[in-house]
Amino acid sequence: FFACLAVSPYMYYMYKKHPFYRWIHLDEDPDKKRRNIGFLLCIVLGVLVSVFLNNLFNMLSLSEVATGYTSVAESFYTGRLLFELLALGVVSPIAEELMFRGVMFGYLRRSFPKWMAFVFSSLLFGLIHMNLIQFLYAFIFGFLLCVVIEELDTVVASILMHGSANMISIITQEMGISTITGKIPVDVAVLLILALVSGLIFRYIIRDGNLPD
Repeated sequence: FFACLAVSPYMYYMYKKHPFYRWIHLDEDPDKKRRNIGFLLCIVLGVLVSVFLNNLFNMLSLSEVATGYTSVAESFYTGRLLFELLALGVVSPIAEELMFRGVMFGYLRRSFPKWMAFVFSSLLFGLIHMNLIQFLYAFIFGFLLCVVIEELDTVVASILMHGSANMISIITQEMGISTITGKIPVDVAVLLILALVSGLIFRYIIRDGNLPD
């Protein structure tokens, strides 16, 4: 929590200074309604993708082969709920998005082809998590976050998506909520519905991306 608080101002400075992306002043945006819709969809997309990936990994029983994940998960979910939501749902996403999407992806995007910037930044984002489950989750999710910031041209979008994903993970973990029933047809159907709705929202964001400023 305090590490993220300490690094965020510097990352914000580097993000604003960066020549590739520009900070969007929402009060000066002539099409604020469309951009706000994009932000709202990013929040919904973060929730859906998080639920989909967490339940997919649970269904595949990846925690049984990812030995380090259990101890990491226990350390994440041992505090008070409000502090977990603040630390992991607000402060951490701001710091990580400013660092990985706002700064790192921006530099890679300027120096390499688009697809390489997507892959390299997502790979680095996955590797810092140091275990198989979180690597896979962070790589896939990081790739989607790169597309979101590429399309909406502001780190606000990826912060909202990242924050909503973390918050729903905390809430479902603390309340013991899961869509996995143990009945394969039902679980597959739920995952397919989540994937379909996520895909439709993602397609809309891409189609309506690069909004005029």
